[in-house]
Amino acid sequence: MKFVTALRLGRVSNLPTVFSNVLAGAMLTGGVLNLEILFILMIAMGLVYVSGMFLNDAFDVNHDRQYKPERPIIQGEVNRKEVFIFGFILMLLANLIVFYISPNIQAILAMITLSVFVMFYNWHHKSNSFSPYVMAICRALVYIVSGLTISDFWSIEQTLAVVALALWVIGLTSFAKGQPAKKYFFFLFLSIGILNVFTLYTFPIILLPIMIIVASLFYWHYYQYAKFKRGITALLIADISLLDSWVIACISTGPYVILTLSAFGLTRYWQKKLSGD
Repeated sequence: MKFVTALRLGRVSNLPTVFSNVLAGAMLTGGVLNLEILFILMIAMGLVYVSGMFLNDAFDVNHDRQYKPERPIIQGEVNRKEVFIFGFILMLLANLIVFYISPNIQAILAMITLSVFVMFYNWHHKSNSFSPYVMAICRALVYIVSGLTISDFWSIEQTLAVVALALWVIGLTSFAKGQPAKKYFFFLFLSIGILNVFTLYTFPIILLPIMIIVASLFYWHYYQYAKFKRGITALLIADISLLDSWVIACISTGPYVILTLSAFGLTRYWQKKLSGD
């Protein structure tokens, strides 16, 4: 398999959103961050993501042959069996990494659960009306695995952030699957509502500035939607790092929020080089 083909299969342009998820999930514990463990955890979660993208193409061959003929398997750049093998190897490697670095059984079980949901989603998502909820569980589990790897303590803040992320992803995935935009907005506003509660609980003084920023972003996104319609899906994926930035801004006065904002910018830049949806 050529390296460029692997990049396209793995939709690596979206990887920064996974890394920002890991950072936010780890910081939500309130514990001292071990940068070495954090970096290794990002690698593991990145491998899970790429594995899922590989499996997505492998399972979706029949659909892609009709609707996405530009995908690597359909183009004959790589065969389906090879993609399956690499996908499962990457998944196994990610689990072994978490097993090695995790201090508790909860994190390992959460990682196994994440892997099962990723495989289930890719196996049965085209005709499954519940697939947006499955994808939401996958993203939420990135927060959970990251948090439990740092500490086995679980807090209200973590629960609120996990719910907000899940609601955000339900709306995004529904939109990406062609469901009515109003469903996306419904879950988006639910997520924002939870994030407001999270902000009031953690750092209420910044709620007004954040809502001004959110209103500005909402106007910009509405303009993008009016112009590109479903073509803004990649932008909505990148927005996941903006949610992480909101979460981190409420729990840290350090420079970490700059990293998650950079993840948003990097995702958008890479999406212009490699398809992110």
